[in-house]
Amino acid sequence: MQLYTVWNLHELHPNEFNFSGILDLSQFLQDIKDADMFAIVRPGPYICSEWEFGGLPSWLLRDKDMKVRSNYSPFLNATENYLKKITEVIKSHQFSTNGGPIIAVQIENEFASFGNTKAHNSDQQYLTFIKNTLTKYGIKEFFFTSDNTLILFQKNGNIPGVLMTLNSGNPKDLEILNKLQPNSAQYIAEFWAGSFYRYGDKYHARDNNSENSYRNSYETALIHYNASVNIYMFSGGTNFGFMNGENLIYTKPLRYHSSVTSYVHDAPLSEAGDYTEIYWSTKKVIEKLAKERNFPKLKIPEPPKENLKASYGTIKVLEYLTLNDLLKLIKPIASDSPKHMEMIDIKPNYGQNFGFIVYRTEVQKFSKITFDEVVNDRAIIATLLLWKI
Repeated sequence: MQLYTVWNLHELHPNEFNFSGILDLSQFLQDIKDADMFAIVRPGPYICSEWEFGGLPSWLLRDKDMKVRSNYSPFLNATENYLKKITEVIKSHQFSTNGGPIIAVQIENEFASFGNTKAHNSDQQYLTFIKNTLTKYGIKEFFFTSDNTLILFQKNGNIPGVLMTLNSGNPKDLEILNKLQPNSAQYIAEFWAGSFYRYGDKYHARDNNSENSYRNSYETALIHYNASVNIYMFSGGTNFGFMNGENLIYTKPLRYHSSVTSYVHDAPLSEAGDYTEIYWSTKKVIEKLAKERNFPKLKIPEPPKENLKASYGTIKVLEYLTLNDLLKLIKPIASDSPKHMEMIDIKPNYGQNFGFIVYRTEVQKFSKITFDEVVNDRAIIATLLLWKI
């Protein structure tokens, strides 16, 4: 099983760490071991754009000079503090030293898509810092980086002595990976069963009847290229609350487009745990591989039955609060100019992490209202005309 750790939930506020409840990483790793599986941990610090701020905590942005995912000292200091806490939790679950489930650890995440090719040496120093920090605090397992193949040509998302792996749904991309690191293990860290969805997207599942179908691609990766494959996602999930991220839309002007809260990627198992067509395709490919290579026969248990579904019928809402009602419950903050939520002083060292802010102002005389940048949220301009009689 491959899993991210999420910095902006584990350290919601500076130096206040939480590894309890749904954030109990140690217990989750123990559950993986109890299920007789291995774990590949991806601690970040950045994890992916489909999660709020890529997993980075918003309080970093209170530093107006902040340069995330870089050699900027305040960012490195915060990153080391976080990774130190993460390693305190996971190091006892390593396979080679304690017989735990962890067999590999990722350094950063798709950094080649972010790094500056003109500053390649600086980029490599940052990745080396991540690796050295994890090593310093006790991680001894196998390290790897993962990137989209076309970006791999830039070769600024990896460092010497660390295995490059692939994020792709096309097994032919392994040929590019093999050219970059011949005679090395071939691993698709994210074999995309499908893709993420953004608000407004049409359903775009992979065609299961084409040459590039999921089943053909998965079979080609395993059998033809002899690669190790991590299906991304295998089990669909939900990014609850405000945790769904957004992706850049390459239009003019550039815009951000929010991801939906469902994080399914047309996974073999749905959010509800139901089997999909891709699940049965995956099972058939694995059975074919086991037969061709004469793997020892394993006793495979019957798949659990799917959960029963029920309709709750029509639910009538009897009471509700309007936006104005809600705003009356909150003490307003007065400011000469709008503030980013991270800059609001909830405490001296952090502001508002997630959610909404309603900005309101009054214009006392006729004037032209302009926006210097694209508005990525909702802007309502109401006018009230007062006439002298």
